[in-house]
Amino acid sequence: MKNIFRNIYFAVGVVGMCLVLSGCERDTSFLPKSVDSIVVYSLEPEFDESKLPPDAEMMHGYYVLGKTKLSGDSVQKVLDSVRNDIARGTSIASCFDPHHALRIEAGNQILDIVICYKCNGFKKGSQEKMNGTSYPMAISSRELLNKMLTSADVKLSPEASAPLK
Repeated sequence: MKNIFRNIYFAVGVVGMCLVLSGCERDTSFLPKSVDSIVVYSLEPEFDESKLPPDAEMMHGYYVLGKTKLSGDSVQKVLDSVRNDIARGTSIASCFDPHHALRIEAGNQILDIVICYKCNGFKKGSQEKMNGTSYPMAISSRELLNKMLTSADVKLSPEASAPLK
């Protein structure tokens, strides 16, 4: 009987360790499998409203420095990279000063994702309303988004490419 309990404890410990080592992936089902288009935005979270030009574009309260509409293989590459980061997100800090955003169109649905790589978080919503909750995500997609923006001659906020801690 003693050996049975010892074997059970051992098995539970092994299963538990496997779960810890493999990690738990976050739900990404809110992201469409395929999309019609993705627009990548460069944002500035800290700005003086009185100094903004009259035609300044805003996205969910953040100043848009520029944007680029992706085409070809870039669309799926960005979607896969962001999906992977969201799946691997583990924790989030509290700053939420986003420098990147995506507008994803799939059929008649539009999904906005506003990203703060500094705190490892994102918010999601529609064009009209952003969810106030921040969710964790990893940061490897930042380099790809910066590349997409700079290759389209879109200005980045200095913080968008600053070293992350």
